[in-house]
Amino acid sequence: MNLKVSVKEAKDSNTINYVIQRRFDIQNEQYGSWEIKGKEGTMDFVPRGAAVYIEQIINYIDSGVKYYILRFQDAQRREITIEFPRKELTEQGIMALLAYGAQVTKQDARALIMSILNQEPEAECILQHKRLGFHMYNQRLVFLGKEAEGIESEYSGNLQIGKTGKYSVWKKLIKENVLGHIPLEFALAVGGAGVVTDYLRRKISIENVLVHLVGDSSTGKTTAALLMVSCGSKPSMSGDSLVMNFSDTQNAIMNTLQSAYAALIDEGSLCRYNPTSLLYSLSSGEEKKRLTKDLTKAESVHFNTAIIITSEKSLLNMSDENSGLLVRNIEIQGVKWTQDAQTADKIKSVLQNNYGWLVPKIARKIIQLEKAENDKVLTSFAYWQNRFIEYAQEHGQYNPLTERAAKQYAIILVTAELIQKVMKIELQLEEILIFLQKHSLVKDIEQTNIGQRALDFLLQYMEHHFSQFVTTKDSEYPPNNCLGRIAKMRQIRLKNGMLSEQRLYISDIVLEKVLQEGAFPDKKVVLAKWKETGYLKSEKDRYISDVSIIGDVSVKGYVINIPSANKE
Repeated sequence: MNLKVSVKEAKDSNTINYVIQRRFDIQNEQYGSWEIKGKEGTMDFVPRGAAVYIEQIINYIDSGVKYYILRFQDAQRREITIEFPRKELTEQGIMALLAYGAQVTKQDARALIMSILNQEPEAECILQHKRLGFHMYNQRLVFLGKEAEGIESEYSGNLQIGKTGKYSVWKKLIKENVLGHIPLEFALAVGGAGVVTDYLRRKISIENVLVHLVGDSSTGKTTAALLMVSCGSKPSMSGDSLVMNFSDTQNAIMNTLQSAYAALIDEGSLCRYNPTSLLYSLSSGEEKKRLTKDLTKAESVHFNTAIIITSEKSLLNMSDENSGLLVRNIEIQGVKWTQDAQTADKIKSVLQNNYGWLVPKIARKIIQLEKAENDKVLTSFAYWQNRFIEYAQEHGQYNPLTERAAKQYAIILVTAELIQKVMKIELQLEEILIFLQKHSLVKDIEQTNIGQRALDFLLQYMEHHFSQFVTTKDSEYPPNNCLGRIAKMRQIRLKNGMLSEQRLYISDIVLEKVLQEGAFPDKKVVLAKWKETGYLKSEKDRYISDVSIIGDVSVKGYVINIPSANKE
């Protein structure tokens, strides 16, 4: 069961009167109850077992769940300390203490429970968290990291995050080896973009930042990726880090990712599961819905961050040809990330012991802006989004997907601006913009049109299997595995301005097989695009037609106008 928990501190200490049942108490290291005895009605304490004390109450502010640190002595008078969930303080749940040596029976369970509850008002309460990122607590924005910002809370997770080594050493590395080299300046901005993504996703509709670094091992892509991770956590392939690889299960990857902290998934060529589903899940920041063994909806993880994927071959080429993936991903190929091998070695050497400094600095700055009721982050986001749109328009690269893709690019530039402020350095913002636009997956109008991509694949398929297409219905020797018929016709102009002199007659079964082979999973989307451009000839209210391929036998299929090489 998923619960939304809101915690507010009382403005007046007298607002809530915490009821203490004095019948149940602790006396002389024993828990028990006060009972009326004798004709005089005197109250005598009846012990039930060795006292169980609350050492501390832990309030996990990211979930609202409370735990007790309980202390008691077992029969051998050894002191036992355990963490116990408050929700288990029931007559059934309390019996779990038996396994650790506590003295409790079913008859005494209520007395033990009440003796523990009566200690709550005076017990020390501390705040802890296991999840990371921005969080609303007592109606104010706080940041949960290794060291929380805006609140005193301890990180109790296992990930190696937070400030390690010396900031001066890490900053010197940035100044000497990153500044002036645009690919690494871009990498630095992506490394801090998880914080901005987490903040903005609470205010506007955006996706996670998803960056693919594609190339062989000599390009320095892994070094750049480790630089990104070092902005918030340990950039290491070993230990409890945010560096994973595709040999890990999809479930393990999704449950490791955290908000605000950039993560790396290495070796995309090792991916053995559906990359399309994974990329959509990473972009949305939510794992696929699933059911528990008792058929209830399982709790799913959520994260808002920047994710880096490295691979020697494009993971997008292994995915379905969905246009949505183009706006959700930034894929960069053919880039030399480090200037030389010596620079790469130096960067990796310094990052081993000096990392985690940038994320808390950006988070602190954002909280300061929030306290000042300053919309500067949102204003900056809007500026860079519009700047990317204008750049695409100026260079003839604007199309229906530009504005959505510009959101991803704007997050990175907003982060770069914040980095300049918190680190007191100068980044080449306009050059980073041009770098992003150069590698944009949506700058090519034809590439963004799923109908055009599908048609291009169909034409390649026809050329490769040309011997399996006939040119007349009355072919004397048709191929055993005939795929369709290509017929000449008088020249016509299509809706998109192209000329056509040939038509393809193809059955529904064969076209579906071709599109699936080309990783176009939604046939209706492709057919709709073909109808818009005039490639598909059909009745107004339908896509499918009755077609004859060989002889006079009609089958359900499609009539496709094949465009000539050039417009008129």
